[in-house]
Amino acid sequence: MVQGLYSDFIANIGNAMSRSGEGADSQYEGETKNGKAEGRGTCRYASIHSHRHEELGRRDDMWSLLYMLLELHGASLPWSNTRDHDQVLMLKEQQLRELLRLPMDSANFRTAGLELPGAFLEILRHLDDLDFYDSPDYAFIRATLVALV
Repeated sequence: MVQGLYSDFIANIGNAMSRSGEGADSQYEGETKNGKAEGRGTCRYASIHSHRHEELGRRDDMWSLLYMLLELHGASLPWSNTRDHDQVLMLKEQQLRELLRLPMDSANFRTAGLELPGAFLEILRHLDDLDFYDSPDYAFIRATLVALV
């Protein structure tokens, strides 16, 4: 196969929201009057922002992808055995705090009962730095993941 000829895509439009209006005044139709969004997504893979009923953006898609990739890599997510949203949120926040305390140059780290490449930690730190309107550095995320293969 010729490298670069084919691309793989993962798409989940189940949480897609339409926008109304144009420019800075546009709003997602899923917004509520009190500024809180309805809970969307699978509890297991939902971002912390989703659990907090915040508006979801591109960063949240990448958090979900990261959780799925960790699980596909063999990690057992600490919250995988519960469906209680409050408990899942608490476990995700606790896990994030613990991982962010690890040294920046961690080649590998142990979490969720598994030794994982530091690349996952690099992506996690990048995502944690993003605000709602920020665009994830997709080139960085892709290059970091490709380096694992």
